[in-house]
Amino acid sequence: MRANAESALFGELLTLLRPKRGCPNGYFQDNATLRGELWKRIQCLKIDGYVSVNGMAITHKIPSLLIDDTKYLPGSARAILYDIGFETLSLHGRDIGTIQRKPVARVEAAGRAAVRQILAGKPDARDPYRGFTDYFKALQFHAHANGMQDATDMLDRITRDDSFGHPVTGPSEAADFLANDASTLNTHLRRCREAAKPSRWQRFVGTVFKYRPIPLLLRLLQR
Repeated sequence: MRANAESALFGELLTLLRPKRGCPNGYFQDNATLRGELWKRIQCLKIDGYVSVNGMAITHKIPSLLIDDTKYLPGSARAILYDIGFETLSLHGRDIGTIQRKPVARVEAAGRAAVRQILAGKPDARDPYRGFTDYFKALQFHAHANGMQDATDMLDRITRDDSFGHPVTGPSEAADFLANDASTLNTHLRRCREAAKPSRWQRFVGTVFKYRPIPLLLRLLQR
């Protein structure tokens, strides 16, 4: 466990973000709470001193996990673009510490520019990732968080549980949701939000039980 502490912690993160019916599970509303839960898991697994949440996020190319802003939750378009921007700047020789000190908006802008450049270019028929090879690990993670598809090449090293999202039908799908300013991703998330809203019947039942009319009626009848 200690020799593979980062993989173990990453596996815990994937478990915490396990999709629900093909959508984000909604258990965490901010990254700080999610990181706090990961720290509890580190202590429970007794691997503190061998791994840190910050180190795991950088190693697995998901530094957006370290941003305390609800707009950068795992699976969000802005988190994906930040991670791509972070990796882009790193590939151009920028020091990790220097990138982390940059304003979040500037790193995200670098990601947007990288995505636009890739999508505008002619894809190499030999490249199954359509130009997103350098960013595919982060894309898979965020696709998993959204329930859009499974992060198979990582999950196979950690678990064989097939309840993680949907199986990958092709290697390029994780990049597709970034086309047209992430319209596919945003449409998917909007549908998930609508599906999570209670129906009119559920709201009615909730209102009825809130005021507990049956016990009240029984008390009236006993008088």
